[in-house]
Amino acid sequence: MVTHAHRIPLGLVLLSMGMITEAQLQTALEQQRQAKTERIGDWLRKGTDLTEKDITRALGMQWNCPIFDLATYRPQPGEIPRELIEIYRILPLPARNRGLLYLAFDRGLNPVASFAVQHMTGLRVEAGLAGESAFQDAWTRSLPIQAPAATVVRPRTKEELLKAAAAVLQEEDVSDACIARLHQHLWLRAFAANDVQSSLGSYRDYLFVIPEALGKSQ
Repeated sequence: MVTHAHRIPLGLVLLSMGMITEAQLQTALEQQRQAKTERIGDWLRKGTDLTEKDITRALGMQWNCPIFDLATYRPQPGEIPRELIEIYRILPLPARNRGLLYLAFDRGLNPVASFAVQHMTGLRVEAGLAGESAFQDAWTRSLPIQAPAATVVRPRTKEELLKAAAAVLQEEDVSDACIARLHQHLWLRAFAANDVQSSLGSYRDYLFVIPEALGKSQ
């Protein structure tokens, strides 16, 4: 998850909304500091009348993003490999506009994942948040129908990574490709010869797990 230092802390957002008092915030912060576990929203819910909906609303203000209502969500297969959906907790949502894709997250936006999906699919991505309970239910139901990546590669070194990616690109039936990085993964989509880069095109997805040493150097 990408963090941004300029975001207003969630506790201060709730305080500015008049949903908690200064004393309640200080108590929750002290409990969080002592336990060194859980997020501040969890501690505030334990010590106040805040609901999950209240926390989600405040998170939307904190991230300046829409809140998705998943009450009528119906799982649909998409263009994102299931491994990435599972690892980065991404929930693709259908959109009426064929050139648009909504991505829901539950604990904060993941701009890196959103940008990668937009780059790889050619769709305009709009990201937002959903309540944790509703998200967990919808996300769990969506996993079984999502397409798995064709190949997961775990190179041990930078040289092995480059060699493996080059081998894919040099295959005779590959006419074009897109590549994007998502934190500790490189996502490569290879398009078949004489095909078009679109959701209707024929492609194979590859996920390269970036070697730990190389990841730390970035």
